Amino acid sequence: MNNKRKVIRLECGDFLDMRLSDKGEKIRGEVRDFSLMGICFSSNKNWVKGQDIYIDYFMRDELDAVRMRVEIIWSEFIDPDRGYFCGGKVIAIEEDKREVFRQYYYRKLEERT
Repeated sequence: MNNKRKVIRLECGDFLDMRLSDKGEKIRGEVRDFSLMGICFSSNKNWVKGQDIYIDYFMRDELDAVRMRVEIIWSEFIDPDRGYFCGGKVIAIEEDKREVFRQYYYRKLEERT
């Protein structure tokens, strides 16, 4: 199998709040896996390919969420209980939290080995 990914995706059960605009209604979701470049998550809302959304990513060991902007790459309905699985490309990460998110990723990577 030819895997084109350049960074390792890490499975997790973190949660996130999503919204269409910076001040829009929050929709809760769960992270399935993530990397420094992208994120796969579940949502009860069907996000549309090409749509930019704002995400507050809650890391288990941190007090504050990391705000990021993500472009939806794909969205697939799974079933009524789990809703949609969505994949997104990280476009921007809150500048003063970039290092926190990067360290979280590396810590998860170390736990994996």
